Amino acid sequence: MIDTKRTWWKDPEMITALSAVVIGLVAVIIGAYQAKVASDQRAASVWPYVQISRYSIQDEKYGFNIVNKGVGPAIIKQMDVYVDNKPYPNWSGALHAMLNEKIDIPSIYSSTNKSVIAVNESINMVDLQSPTIISKIQSKPDNVIIKVCYCSIFDDCWLSGRGIENQQVATCKTALPDLFQQ
Repeated sequence: MIDTKRTWWKDPEMITALSAVVIGLVAVIIGAYQAKVASDQRAASVWPYVQISRYSIQDEKYGFNIVNKGVGPAIIKQMDVYVDNKPYPNWSGALHAMLNEKIDIPSIYSSTNKSVIAVNESINMVDLQSPTIISKIQSKPDNVIIKVCYCSIFDDCWLSGRGIENQQVATCKTALPDLFQQ
């Protein structure tokens, strides 16, 4: 006599069909994970890492520089300079505030705002070469904050600066007020 009331899970065809569904689901999950890993690897392969620092060579040179230590270009979207927590639109105003006086300051400026910094490229944003001015600035407290918002070529953005740990931000439009124009 043939058993017509077989349970569905004992049917070889049903077992084969369920196995195919499970294998298909596992393949989809593995494919999605591989796509995410590839996307993360693509983003990491062009990751910029910007650092800002002050430099001083005795009384001969003094200034601030920006360097890209990452593995991809840094697209500088916004930069702001503060002295005593007050923003300044250019280096001239910031230097006058650092000195707390209005004098002629012979210096060299480089425009880094809205620019691209290549891998391992270092740019001196401002370079002072007057020993008198340098000694005056060095006698004052270090009260300069420089903030920069930059992005990778895939529009992943970060906020960085002097004394600021790099932090990822959604967009540079909301990260800084974008007052600096030099």
